[in-house]
Amino acid sequence: MSNTIPSAEIEQLRASVTGTILTSTDEGWDAARTPWNLAIERAPALIAQPADSTDVVAVVAFARRNRLRVAPQSSGHNAGSLGPLDDAVLISTGPLNDVSIDVDGRTARVGAGAVWGAVSAATDETGLFALAGSAVDVGITGYTLGGGLGWLSRKHGLAA
Repeated sequence: MSNTIPSAEIEQLRASVTGTILTSTDEGWDAARTPWNLAIERAPALIAQPADSTDVVAVVAFARRNRLRVAPQSSGHNAGSLGPLDDAVLISTGPLNDVSIDVDGRTARVGAGAVWGAVSAATDETGLFALAGSAVDVGITGYTLGGGLGWLSRKHGLAA
């Protein structure tokens, strides 16, 4: 489907973001479209790897103008739930992986691409812990939006 999007539109998007915009002819396309679950074959119209929230806004506006779905993804553990992506911009949130811990407030602020290993490492020295998933490479966004059921759920509740 990326060949139906005018190349001038794609170039305009590339010029307006700091992150990376990939089409099926670009180097890095196959690595960017391959999820953690290798049984899922995906061919999105475009892939966006935003550098910040301003990039995400630009990509969503682009998708709206071009009547494309937006499919966000962090680690790709539940890639099948996104369905076919030929009419979608895959927003790979991996680069948005900042983690900051407010010890006094007992809260964590994480980017959409952060994984549990990064949060666990950040909380190690604080005496706090997160209601993490069962693997360090699971994305926090999908985990919490998907229900947040982990090893500590019976005692401390869901991370949702």
